[in-house]
Amino acid sequence: MRVGEDVKMLLFGVLGSVLGGAVLLLAAWIAGLMQAAIAVPVWMLILTGAVALGAFTWLRLARNRRVYRCNDKLYHEFGEPVVDQASRAGTVWYGEGGTAGVQAFIFGPYDGLRAGTYLVAFRMKVSITQPGAYAYFDVAHGRGSGPVLPYREGHITADSGGHYADHLHRIVVARSSSSDKWEWRVRLPVEGIKVWADTVTVKRISADTTEWESVLAAPASRSSTSG
Repeated sequence: MRVGEDVKMLLFGVLGSVLGGAVLLLAAWIAGLMQAAIAVPVWMLILTGAVALGAFTWLRLARNRRVYRCNDKLYHEFGEPVVDQASRAGTVWYGEGGTAGVQAFIFGPYDGLRAGTYLVAFRMKVSITQPGAYAYFDVAHGRGSGPVLPYREGHITADSGGHYADHLHRIVVARSSSSDKWEWRVRLPVEGIKVWADTVTVKRISADTTEWESVLAAPASRSSTSG
């Protein structure tokens, strides 16, 4: 049975909290700080504290980190699911460039984000079979019923050699844009490239929003070919 990334984070968070809580509570008991009038077993105090710390840690992780499996948590206009045991998700979304014009390989999920600074990691495996082939990926958002516009965009031009790699974007979400419909998108506009999209991880790394740019990032030189 394959253990998902979210489950791993939960297990590590709970285990770390249990060990840390056990050490702290045991030290406090030894020092006589927990000798109350009502006798309570030491193991019960340790277990209660560890569970509380574990739950708090997991809530913080869940609030500041989201993992989107490309094959079932995002949308597609072409491609197909493929089982790949080397991936984090177990099943990835696979597609070849040039076969579907400028349609989106992956897009969505149209979520809102809290104000803060985020790292968006597109985890993909790329195979380039023709010189000059590339994948176009970006972070985009829409305001209300208006058009979806790119906020950060980039190109993948190197073959990953059969291994999954994270392709990063850093975004700053202001309070005024936190309710916008954010998207993680990939397009394969030219032939000669194959992509296996595993996950998109969105991690809040800071509450700071001082670097918010009111003007959208200038389009990349090839974005006109990507739709």
